[in-house]
Amino acid sequence: MSGASLLLFVVYFLQLFANGANLSNISFWGFMFTVNYLAVLGVIVAFWIEINLVNTLWILLAISPVTVFTMNMGLDGENCHVSGYFRSKNKKD
Repeated sequence: MSGASLLLFVVYFLQLFANGANLSNISFWGFMFTVNYLAVLGVIVAFWIEINLVNTLWILLAISPVTVFTMNMGLDGENCHVSGYFRSKNKKD
């Protein structure tokens, strides 16, 4: 099961670049958030494979401050927006 999940992730990742995903706008903190997110997923996958529950919970507790920090910096207003939903600053309500 884990091998199939890994294979699907690799296929998805390769399809991102094959379809010309625009990754040029990703900031350093956005990249760090992505790396941290993958690390958390790696801890969860390691739990499925070998690590027991108590050690997994301690590891997740230890990396939670880093995760919260990278989420705060990686998903800030400058880097995370949907252009179709931007309100113009000159428009009055």
